[in-house]
Amino acid sequence: MLSSDPPSSRAFSTRQSLAPARQQSLAPPAIAATPRAAPPPAPALSAPTSPSARSSDPGTETIPSTIPLDKMHRSCVEFQARFDEWFAMKKRALAEDKAAHLKKCHEIKETQAQLKKQIELQNAKVLELQITCEKEGEEVAAANSEREELKLSSEERVEQKMELLAQRRELARELHRRKEELQRKRQAQLDKHNELEPELQGFVQHLALELKCPEPDVVQFIFTHVNERNWEKEYSFSVDFSTRTYRVTSCVPILPNLDRLLAWVNTSRDFYSFLKEMRKEFAEYAKSES
Repeated sequence: MLSSDPPSSRAFSTRQSLAPARQQSLAPPAIAATPRAAPPPAPALSAPTSPSARSSDPGTETIPSTIPLDKMHRSCVEFQARFDEWFAMKKRALAEDKAAHLKKCHEIKETQAQLKKQIELQNAKVLELQITCEKEGEEVAAANSEREELKLSSEERVEQKMELLAQRRELARELHRRKEELQRKRQAQLDKHNELEPELQGFVQHLALELKCPEPDVVQFIFTHVNERNWEKEYSFSVDFSTRTYRVTSCVPILPNLDRLLAWVNTSRDFYSFLKEMRKEFAEYAKSES
């Protein structure tokens, strides 16, 4: 920044003995020039003088009669302002460099901590792999020993093969027997279905009955042609057949004698008569509605 100062300020900085103006008033009285030996003055402080003002001695020359203290003071103030600005800039730069250095040191410490942690983890993994290798070595040795123990002679292998073939034949016979038994059961169920089909059709035709299975082991019985004013109106009840004791899970509408009829059918086991009685009860209910 000193290189950008004007020549007057540079000359003034080289002769600081003449700069008490920073502590004096802004307009000091003029100082009379006195001849003295001095180094060659700076160009900013030199002033043209007449030949008569110079000394006869070629090694000495006189100082101007008046020194431009105001201009020197202004130059000093400007220089001081620029110096303060430069100093503040350098101070900020130093603070920024310090902060960056501290940040870099902190990052280095964090990186070191992370690397140390990773090294510890890697060491733990290496130790774990060593233990695993040792265990696998032991397992391999045990497997080799077991393989040696499981080696059978040719006669023992042939005997085992014959035994396995005999077991296979026995299993094939058992499978064939079970297939035949399953086939007989299916045929019996089919015969029972064919036997009950006419009876079921009789229920549907004579009692105007429809059967549905809303869920496993539950049969819904739906009667129509019960209400003389509305032959299509449905009266239904559902029976749970999952146990030996019949259980009515729903009845629409609710019949007043339902519990009595349910107790009777669980005692008599006459489900056909139970259906007829339920239809009669629905018919009585329909008449009571009218």
